[in-house]
Amino acid sequence: MLKEEFIELYKQENTQYNYEIFKKLYKIREELNSLDFSLNNLGQILDFERYVIHNKGTNRFKVEETILELLQMLIIDLSESFDFEILLLNQKLVNDSLCIELKKIHKINLDLLNFAKELFSISIPRDSFSSRRKGYALGMISRLLNYYEIPNKFVLFIEALKSSKDKLIIEALNELHYYFENLLEEHLSEEIITELEKIILKTKNRTVATGTLNLQVITGHISEFEALSKINDWKEKYYYN
Repeated sequence: MLKEEFIELYKQENTQYNYEIFKKLYKIREELNSLDFSLNNLGQILDFERYVIHNKGTNRFKVEETILELLQMLIIDLSESFDFEILLLNQKLVNDSLCIELKKIHKINLDLLNFAKELFSISIPRDSFSSRRKGYALGMISRLLNYYEIPNKFVLFIEALKSSKDKLIIEALNELHYYFENLLEEHLSEEIITELEKIILKTKNRTVATGTLNLQVITGHISEFEALSKINDWKEKYYYN
């Protein structure tokens, strides 16, 4: 089984075996473009990621990054391989799809949506990769939003913006930027705007401050002149004092 192969390599202390994981993952990256291969093996890859999250191993976080980047690319590759209209991504869509290929794509993407939600909900004490992992989860959702409607699509982004962790806020801002840059006709919701305005008032992190303003500029909520004025006010409050 694929999962057991990965786990056996991951448990080896010799870094040579760890490199074998990356070789296998890069090889699988190409094979996942086959719908049947994805359907038969995606669950094992997700289970391996679950294992890595809770078990120490060599280059643990790099292994996680490789898996999660693979999953993000899988969403794009499969969704771009078939032309379909934007519909609500749920089990009903999977069940009602008459086209076998589309049914498979929707099923895989629904599994990835549910996995992204699962990743975001994970809470492990003293987990230094937590914000990055949640960022990948948001990245999976932001990519799915290019192809589907998702119920309460911004709820996890808003939760991340409310975080006390700058790293997680930056992850959320980056993924919101990705989403709105690809869908320029979309506008920021009032709830997101409220959180952005709260952040700029309290953050002492320059990357966070500029990120909140850049997001508002690309969505047309504020002008570049307004953003410049706000960042100057922020500098007066936090940067020069």
